[in-house]
Amino acid sequence: AGVKLSFNIAHIGDSVPRALVGARGLVNYKYAKEGGSLDVWLNGADVTGKVGVSYETALHELVHAATIATVRLGNLKAAADTRIGKHVADLYKVTNFIVDHFNNRVKEVGVVGLTEFEKGIYTRSSNAFRDPDETLAWTLSNPDARKYLEGIKYPSGKSAWSTFVS
Repeated sequence: AGVKLSFNIAHIGDSVPRALVGARGLVNYKYAKEGGSLDVWLNGADVTGKVGVSYETALHELVHAATIATVRLGNLKAAADTRIGKHVADLYKVTNFIVDHFNNRVKEVGVVGLTEFEKGIYTRSSNAFRDPDETLAWTLSNPDARKYLEGIKYPSGKSAWSTFVS
């Protein structure tokens, strides 16, 4: 489709996108009429505390790379009545439902009663479910996120995971 893809491993001293400083990896997407670019970045093994060279982090960032344009397109007003627009609207609904569930868990059990996965979200050391893009990437790359969604009952009667993947 004319989109240029780069895959980069960053090391201490490299010039990197600002957002990579607080993350294990990231994807920069730039749209252009004549193609555009997707730049995938992972922090190398020497970036203490934010190492991104793992299968899980690579998969997470590659899910972003594969879906970011679609989610942005489906979020446009012009796409509202299209198939992609409806799927992205559903992604927003499921994400909001998960966030509401999480907030209710914090109120019900307090921080002490949260699972380790939930504590990561609470302390913001995990950005799972921060927005629909992260919901998509975390759910498709992290077994703990999937397990978490399997334990949430969605209004349809299915788990949030089953709703998410259908």
